[in-house]
Amino acid sequence: MNIDRDKLSPMMKKYLETKDEYPDCILFYRLGDFYEMFFDDALLASRILDIALTGKACGLEERAPMCGVPYHSASSYLTRLVEAGYKVAIGEQVEDPATAKGLVKREVVKIVTPGTLLEDDSLEKSSNNYLMAIYCQGHEVSIAYVDISTGELNASLLDLDKVKNEVAKILPREVLSNSPDLLGSLGSLSDMANIYLNEDFDTSLLDKTIITKQFEQSYLDQLGLDRDNLIMYSLAIVLNYISKTQMMHESNLNTINIYQSGDYMALDLFTRINLELTKTIRTSKKKGSLLQVLDATSTPMGARMLKKHIEQPLINKDIIDHRLNITQEIKEDYILRDELKTSLSSIFDLERICAKIAYDRVSPKDLVNLKNSLEVLPYITDTISNSKAYVLKTFIEDLDCLRDIYMLIRDSIKDEPATGTKDGNIIREAYSDELDQLRDISNNGAFMIRDIEQREREKTGAKSLKIGYNKVFGYYIEITKASLLQIDIDESYIRKQTLVNAERFITPELKEIEDKILNAEDKIKAMEYNFFKDICGQ
Repeated sequence: MNIDRDKLSPMMKKYLETKDEYPDCILFYRLGDFYEMFFDDALLASRILDIALTGKACGLEERAPMCGVPYHSASSYLTRLVEAGYKVAIGEQVEDPATAKGLVKREVVKIVTPGTLLEDDSLEKSSNNYLMAIYCQGHEVSIAYVDISTGELNASLLDLDKVKNEVAKILPREVLSNSPDLLGSLGSLSDMANIYLNEDFDTSLLDKTIITKQFEQSYLDQLGLDRDNLIMYSLAIVLNYISKTQMMHESNLNTINIYQSGDYMALDLFTRINLELTKTIRTSKKKGSLLQVLDATSTPMGARMLKKHIEQPLINKDIIDHRLNITQEIKEDYILRDELKTSLSSIFDLERICAKIAYDRVSPKDLVNLKNSLEVLPYITDTISNSKAYVLKTFIEDLDCLRDIYMLIRDSIKDEPATGTKDGNIIREAYSDELDQLRDISNNGAFMIRDIEQREREKTGAKSLKIGYNKVFGYYIEITKASLLQIDIDESYIRKQTLVNAERFITPELKEIEDKILNAEDKIKAMEYNFFKDICGQ
C-alpha cells in the first residue's frame, strides 16, 4: 500500500516507523485497551481472524484501514495468526499514559512465532512446542531443538539423509536452517505436519558467544562441546533466535541433552501416521490412538513425557529395562501407586510456570499454583521413602523440595489474587507495613476526614465548620461568614475561595491527607506490582 507519510498524523507516522523495523511481522500496536492493526496488516488480520475492518483518520484523504482485538483476550487471536503461519510483533505502551507528555511511548517487547509460544491458551498441555535449528555443513548436520515453555533443550549430530525422519520424529512447530535447500526438501513434510519453515535466516544467529553466556564453559567441556563442534552452530541459532524474539537474555534453559539419533527407532511420517501412535488417521484426534489407551498420567509434565516415549521408541535394551523396572515397581505396589496418583493430581504444570517466570510472563495465579504444587512435594518424597521401590528412591536422594520458595509465596501472595499484575489485590496483609498503611488510608479515608473536621470544630469553636470536596480545590474547610466573625483562625488556614455566605480554606494537614487518600489506590497498585516483581526475581 503506497502511503504519503508526510501527510500522516504523528501517531500514524510512529506506527509505520515501528512497522518498518518488523516488516515480516503483523504488528499488534497497543492503543488503550486494544491491540490495533492498520493498513496492510489490518486487511490481512481482519480476513484471517474474521473481525470487523473499520477505519481511522490518519491525515490522508481516506481513512486508514484498521482492525483490533482486546488486549486482555489477545492470546486466542495470536494463536490463530501464528497457526496460519504468521509472526506477530507486540508493540506495548512502555510509559504511563496518565503522565506521558505528547505521544505515549511504545516499543515492541516480543515477537510471537510458532516455536516461541508461551501463552497458556496457545499451548497444548500434553504436547511439547518445539523450535528446531538445523545447521548444514556439506553432508554433516547438527540439530538443536528447544521447548521454551518447559526449558527442554536437545542437540545431536546426524547425516543429511536422516534429517527428514528426525524432523518427523520430533515434529517441531518451527524450523530454522542456514540451508534454503534443506528447508525446501521439508516442504511436503511441513504441509502434512503443520510445521512452520522460517525462511528469514540471518547470519547473526550463528554468533556462538551467546552459548558461553548461557552456559558455563566447564559444563560445555563436560559435554564435549568445543568451539568447533558442529552442534555449537545449531545451539547458537536457537539461543540467538530466542533472545531476538523474547527480547531478553535471561531464560529457563539450564541443561543440554546431547543424544544419539541411533538410540531411537527410525520411523518415517507415513509409518507414524499409519501406526496411529498419538492420533488416529480418520479424525486426527487422540481418542482411539495408542496414546489414548496408555495415558493415565496425572500431570501435564507426565502427559508430555508419555507422548514423547511413544513418539520416540527406544532400541537400547539397557535403557528400556531401566524404564520397565521403574514401571514394575509402581505397578506391583498398589498403595504406592494410589498415594502417588493422589499427590500428583494436585501438581500444576511446574515446567511452564517456571518458564513464565524466566520470561517475565507469570501471573499472580501462576505463583499460587506453584506454591500449591510445592506443598505436595514432601508428601511425594515421604511416600517413596516409605515404600520398597528401590529404583524410585534414587530419584529423591538429592531432591530439593524448595521449602524456601513455598514459604516466600505463602507469606506474600494472596490465595485468590487478581488476574493482572498491575491491578492490585496481590500482596497479603502484614507483608509490608507501608502497604498496610496505604490500604488503611484507602479504606478509611472518609473516617479520617471526619476526624479532622471534628478536631477543627473543637479547636476553632466554629460549629458551622465542615469539610467538603470538589475537583477544582480538592478537600477544603468551609466556615460561614457569621461564624468567622466570632472566632480566630490561625495562620495554617489558607483562604482559597469566597462565597456569598461562607469562606473556604485549606490547611497543610488537610492537603497531606488529601494526597494520601486520592493517590492511595494508585500507590497501592504500584507498590504491589513492585513487590510482585521482586518476589518473581527471588
